[in-house]
Amino acid sequence: RNAVTCQWFSVHAPTLDIDGAQNWHGEGFAVLRATRHRKKLQRGGLRGNAFSIHVRGVDGARTAFYERAETIRARGVPNYFGPQRFGHNAGNIQRALDLFAKPQPPTKSRRRGGKDRHRRGIYLSAARAYLFNRVLAHRVRTGTWESALEGDLLMPNGRHGFFSYDTSDAEVPRRLAELEVHPTGPLPGAGPALSGAVGDIENGVCSEHPDLFEGLIANALESERRALRLRVDDLEVVDLGEYGLRCDFRLSRGAFASVVLRELLAPSTEEHVHRPGASV
Repeated sequence: RNAVTCQWFSVHAPTLDIDGAQNWHGEGFAVLRATRHRKKLQRGGLRGNAFSIHVRGVDGARTAFYERAETIRARGVPNYFGPQRFGHNAGNIQRALDLFAKPQPPTKSRRRGGKDRHRRGIYLSAARAYLFNRVLAHRVRTGTWESALEGDLLMPNGRHGFFSYDTSDAEVPRRLAELEVHPTGPLPGAGPALSGAVGDIENGVCSEHPDLFEGLIANALESERRALRLRVDDLEVVDLGEYGLRCDFRLSRGAFASVVLRELLAPSTEEHVHRPGASV
C-alpha cells in the first residue's frame, strides 16, 4: 500500500510518440524506460519480485532476527496466502459465500461486465486461498509442510507443473532438503481428489467448509495446485541501528512478502512462527 516500486505496465497508444519518455514525470511517479511491443503485458507475466523493506520500531538485540533469517534461508517458509488476498477484515470470504448462495446460471449463459468479472474473480480467488491456507495450516501443525506424504504431488521450485511422489525415488528427500521441489496443496475446484494421506487431509478440510468447496465447483473452477513451501532467495537482514532493520529478498511470482516478514519478525517459538491459520 505504501511503497516505492519499479514495475512495467502496458498502455495501448499506437500513435503516441514515446521519444523522450524518460523525461516524463508527475506527482509520485517517473518513467524510467519506455519501449514498443506488439503484445500487451499480461497480469502475472513476470518471473518474480524483489523486495527491500525497512522495518522500524525494532527493539532489543538483533541476534534473534539473524537466527530466524538463517532458518528461513535453509528451510523456506510456509507459503500462505497473505491477508491482502482476503480483503479488509477478511470480507472477501463472506462475499464469496454471498455469491455462492445465489443461483448460478449455466456456464455458457454467464455474461458479466468487466467490473463484475473482476470482482467475481477476487471472491473466487479468496475462497480458494482460504481452503489452501487451511490445508497448509494442518500440515504445519503436523510438521509435514516441508516433507512428502503418501499421495503427494510435488512441484519444482518456481514452476507450476507437478508430478506424483514416488516413495521409491531416493532423490526426492535430497531435492526436498535442498528446496528444489516442494509438496503442494489444493486450489480447490472440479477434478479428481487425491488419495493416500494427502487425500485424507485435503478432503477433510474441504468437508469442513462445504459452502466454499461446493461453491467453487458450481462456478466451474478446475482444481489446481500450489506449493506448500516458499523458497526465499537472497535474503539479507541489515542492521540500521536506531532506524531499525532492512530486509532484502526475492520471491517467485504469486508469493507474499508479508508472509516472509511475519516469519522473520515473529517470536522465535516454532508454534508461533509457523502458527496455523495465519492468513485469516
